[in-house]
Parts: sequence; structure tokens; C-alpha cells
Amino acid sequence: MEANSEPVIDMLHVDVPRVDMAVPTRILEDVCWTIRRGEFWVVGALPGSGKTDLLSTAAGLQRPLNGTEFLFGKDITRMREDELVETRLKIGIVFGAGRLFANLTVAENLTLPLAYHFNWSIPERTERVRKALEITELTRLADKRPSEILRSLH
Repeated sequence: MEANSEPVIDMLHVDVPRVDMAVPTRILEDVCWTIRRGEFWVVGALPGSGKTDLLSTAAGLQRPLNGTEFLFGKDITRMREDELVETRLKIGIVFGAGRLFANLTVAENLTLPLAYHFNWSIPERTERVRKALEITELTRLADKRPSEILRSLH
């Protein structure tokens, strides 16, 4: 890694949203964090402290509430969604095993990799997810968010 390499991720005074609530609220404030090409980071903290929210924001999976964030030199707070999707594909994050994005339904979580990696149309993705949920007998969970799953099983 070059000592002066350009940042891949550059967060400047970012307020990080917690998205598993009805209205996104700030979980972390005034985050300044720069990650350069070739660097590897491990983020650790107590449960519920905002690790996943921080990483989701850093990777451009959600936009910051305030502040400025650059991914590969591009300001994501000003990007169109299609530009942001293309940029997200260049970022790799490993979350805890089996984690779902809290702000998406089960079906939406299953659709994400199909949209990013196969560039399938919405009808193709929807049909593939419908079949997968049907085969696994999980259709009743399709419209549930992760926090709602346990309640649905009772």
C-alpha cells in the first residue's frame, strides 16, 4: 500500500443513521474516518452501539444523515441511486454470519445479491425470490423485517 494513496472511503463529520427504526435516527455523530486502498479494519463494540449502522453507511448502503462521505473520491450524498449502486459493488464488508439488513424485508434482503451480481430485471428477481421462499416454506416471512421474524413464527 502506498502511504499517500487516495482514500477509498472518506467520512467527514458524518452523522450515522440507525435504520431499524420507523424513522432513521442518529446513532453516531461527527464520525471522521478515512480508509485507504489495501487497509483492513475490524470494528468492535458492544451490541446495539451502531457497528452495523457505521459499516452500512461507510459502504454507501445507506446515506449519512449529515456530513459528507466520499467513496472512491465521489460524494455519495450527491450521487444518483444508479451511480451509488455501481460504486457499492467495489466495496467488500463481512458482517456477522447470517445478518440481514434491518431496514429491508426478507424478500428485499434476498433480492439484493440478485440485483447487484446478476443485474436481473425486477420481475426476474421477484420471481426467483418468490420461488426460493416457496421452496423453503418461508413465504409468510417475505414482507417481514428481521426484527419482526420471531413474532411471526409464534
